[in-house]
Amino acid sequence: MSVIAKYLISLLLLFYTTAMAWGQVDSVMKSIHSLPCDTVRLVELWKWSKKAMDSPDELIYLDTLLNEATRQGNIDYQSFVYRNKVRHYFNLNEFEGARQATEAAVRFLREHKKYSLLFDVRSMLINMYTDREEYEISLWKGHEMYKEAEALDDDRGKVSACYVLAYACYFSQRNREAIDWCRRGLDLALKYPDESTEGIEFLFMTAESYYNLKMMDSVKLYVDSAYRKLSVYAESRSRSIPEYYSFYQLWKFCRYATGYLCHHDLENARASLEEAAALMKGYKYDVYRDLYYYTWSDYYLAAGKYEEAMDALEKGREYEFEWSPAESSEYPKKRAMIYYARGDYRTATDEILRSAFLADSMNNVRFIQQSKQLRSVYDMNRLEAESERRIFIIHIQIVLVLALCAVVFLLFYYLFRFYRMKQELAVAVKKACEADRKTSGFLHNMGHEVQVFLQDISGLSDALIEESENSKKQEYATEICSRNERAQRVIFDILDVSKIESDRMQFQYERISLNGLVEEVCSSLLPNVPDKVKIRLLPCEDRLFTTDPVRLNRVLYNLLHYAGTHACGGCIRIKYESRENEVCFTISGDNWIMEQEEYQYLFDRLVQTSGRLEDMQLEMLISQGLIVRMGGTLTVFPDRSGGTRFEFVLPDQPLN
Repeated sequence: MSVIAKYLISLLLLFYTTAMAWGQVDSVMKSIHSLPCDTVRLVELWKWSKKAMDSPDELIYLDTLLNEATRQGNIDYQSFVYRNKVRHYFNLNEFEGARQATEAAVRFLREHKKYSLLFDVRSMLINMYTDREEYEISLWKGHEMYKEAEALDDDRGKVSACYVLAYACYFSQRNREAIDWCRRGLDLALKYPDESTEGIEFLFMTAESYYNLKMMDSVKLYVDSAYRKLSVYAESRSRSIPEYYSFYQLWKFCRYATGYLCHHDLENARASLEEAAALMKGYKYDVYRDLYYYTWSDYYLAAGKYEEAMDALEKGREYEFEWSPAESSEYPKKRAMIYYARGDYRTATDEILRSAFLADSMNNVRFIQQSKQLRSVYDMNRLEAESERRIFIIHIQIVLVLALCAVVFLLFYYLFRFYRMKQELAVAVKKACEADRKTSGFLHNMGHEVQVFLQDISGLSDALIEESENSKKQEYATEICSRNERAQRVIFDILDVSKIESDRMQFQYERISLNGLVEEVCSSLLPNVPDKVKIRLLPCEDRLFTTDPVRLNRVLYNLLHYAGTHACGGCIRIKYESRENEVCFTISGDNWIMEQEEYQYLFDRLVQTSGRLEDMQLEMLISQGLIVRMGGTLTVFPDRSGGTRFEFVLPDQPLN
């Protein structure tokens, strides 16, 4: 049959197999989609994915299951799909597919806090790094995994992290570190003796690490302990030891034989190798086949059977070549030992030199690989740090932008409120001014009308006094005139209070002599105070002062009149004291004692008082208002002598 014919037949067979597979998948999918859209469909897809394990069809079923579980919102099935996709690529040793699947799985599992599955998928990828001899990356990722499990206080996660770290340390010839991580993981795994075989795996790896350290007693101790635990594990489940653990048993017999050879115990070494040979009859794995023949080679060399030793060595190299094409330094070293034992020293020397060259080359390669891996770890750490820094800066920027937006919003909000309040205030002020203007106009008009009316009454009363000869009528007419004059003064006072409070009082400032003004006020006041009260101006240094003489005259008159009217005799004293740019006036009296009500309500126009306070309250309000409008202050308080004192301060006004 020609090559072309063979090629065509192969293509036809491939096409037929693919078509049959796709036909089966399509048929299964149709039957699954006919099922109810609930957990039943998920369970069926899960079963078919397990049946198609490690085949291309498995990914089809897993993707369909993921879509269906996502549609139903089933987190558990989604989590299992993500884990099994990683396991699929792990079993097929497809690193890139496993890496991408792990990234997606880690994001989902961490988000939904499925930590047991999370550490499971991370373990598979880290072990793949180790199998690729990228030990530094494995150790870096293993330490990160352990820190995360420690932060979550997840013992299962810590066990998985210990295993991947021990696995990486063992294959990178860090045997002491591998033993430490195995012991740490073993202590944690013992908390769950009936649930997993992780403790058994730690024991086997510890034994292998001790073998590399040439500590054969410890090797036997840990191997025996591992098989005791494995037997207990199998008995608890009423079944035999899992078949895949047979390669550990093969390793055990070979290592036992090596230990015996170290003590020149050929008999026990032979017995261990025969047990290994019996195991090899039903052995289905390639693991440790090279070790099996290399150990036989060592036995034959020790027994002086050099041809058998060389044959076993070559068979061991054949199996080693299947998983490691690169020649190791141990193979020519073993050849050199056989040639040396034969007496062929030249060939033995050549093999020793080749072994040294290979060892040196391997060390150089290992150094270069380690340097590259360390550089990769450094680059990944740097990129991760930069990513975290960028994320932190972005978060800070977002916070600042949000804060700025909040500030701007609050600013605009308060500006708007201020604008609205300003508008409302302007309207209120306008209304108040308008009301005040109308009120003032009304009071002025009413005051004018009342004044005219009172003047008519006063005229009529005067005429009645002049023309009437009846003394009683004249007395009544005189009283009417007196009360009329008082009513006119009250009206004028009310109008003045209104002007002062609405700031419509006009002031005319001029330069005057204070002594002359005060003396004039005292002279005009004498007829209006009781005879028992004396008004006295204390000696003061005369001063030229700029003020409104009419308003100041009225203030002094009102205050002195109030003090003289309410004093119980004695002397009312007035003085002034010149200060820088101002003058302080003081009015006091020993027998002038004010009641508590007077102190409290003397200048309060909203309070209706009784007695003597009400009689002159308007005069006090006018006096206080005039002083305040001219830029001064007025106070009243008890005097040191036991009486009362008025004290007001006026500034020296500038001339226009």
